[in-house]
Amino acid sequence: MVNRHRRQVLAITVASPLTQNIYDRIGAEVISGYFDVVIIDCLEWVRQYDQKPAYTEMQSENIHRVDSESAFREVFRRTSPSFVLDFVGRGKFTRKIQETCREYNALYITHLLTPFPNPISQKTLWRSFLSEPAATLYKVFRYILRQFVEDRPLPPDIALLAGSESSNAWTETAKKKIYTATPGYFELNRIQKSAVGNKIGIPGVPKEGYILFVDDCLAMSFDFVLGAHKPIVEPSEYFPVLKQFFSRLESRYKMPVVVAAHPNGKEFRGYKECFGERTVLFDATAELSLSCHFAMTHYSSAITYPVLLRKPILLLNSRQLRKQPQGIAINYIAGLLQCPQAAIDEDLDSRELARLDASSVIESRYEAYQEKYITNAVPMNNNPFEPLLKYLTSLPVKT
Repeated sequence: MVNRHRRQVLAITVASPLTQNIYDRIGAEVISGYFDVVIIDCLEWVRQYDQKPAYTEMQSENIHRVDSESAFREVFRRTSPSFVLDFVGRGKFTRKIQETCREYNALYITHLLTPFPNPISQKTLWRSFLSEPAATLYKVFRYILRQFVEDRPLPPDIALLAGSESSNAWTETAKKKIYTATPGYFELNRIQKSAVGNKIGIPGVPKEGYILFVDDCLAMSFDFVLGAHKPIVEPSEYFPVLKQFFSRLESRYKMPVVVAAHPNGKEFRGYKECFGERTVLFDATAELSLSCHFAMTHYSSAITYPVLLRKPILLLNSRQLRKQPQGIAINYIAGLLQCPQAAIDEDLDSRELARLDASSVIESRYEAYQEKYITNAVPMNNNPFEPLLKYLTSLPVKT
């Protein structure tokens, strides 16, 4: 570890609502054991929105909120970071962030810690065109347009990656690539070590014999307010349909649905009540995955847990979702895992559910998904950031 009298500064850039959940996900606490951490909240600079969403905003002396490029540069001037871990994500502001890094002699670190199946990618462009011609053509058009409108990002100094699909044309240009595993991989490992017989007692939850719904916060995502995506369905329409679907499943399987709620749901008053009288828990997806009969979700990245546990998975679609990119993604994931689907706004499909009843997890499919989207390494660490931190602390100290 770096000598504490000469600790360097590592800046973390974010452009999502800086809730406790986001603060935990960016690894600030872990990283602070190695570096002085500065968090640069770029939400008001990077994201375009008419009204800022209501949420419980993290407050700390090391959090700097900026609303312009000049304000961003001023934080750099005052804090002089040696490294910048970018959670803003690749986009039209990436080049500006990178150029500021170069000006202040800071290494730029990109990451893809939670890669997610993308049915339309450069790696599978021809196959994408055959399966989704309209969506593929639109994406190609947007890509070509960006080459003329946006400043192209520079090669990253370092890329922190998890799973073989985290490697893409841009991350391949990184001077240093470091492979780890998704955060969920390490969280599940910790929980399994404390579980008895791969089971863990949770108040209000049956020890076995329940169906797990991994919530996506589909109808109330911050992205809809911040202008990144158009709303798919209104909460007033979505939740009644979802609850009716849950009731049909509960009647068929004679067991309750338990909800692993999305962390963003904490920001909405009465969110738990949206699911009816069912047990709804926050921050317990990994624990709930251990003993569930099967898991279901729309397209949550927390599918990591049931995949690692080799649990049967039911993906949930709908008439409205099928018209959206998310619906295309659901179909793609179902193909990768060879798992059944159900439409929440239609009668139960007995043929699809028969596949689920057989509890037929295809090991080769789950193993391939794990290698592509969870880890393609053999992690020997305790968290996803540790390999990066060990590398950074081996570098010469910035003067």
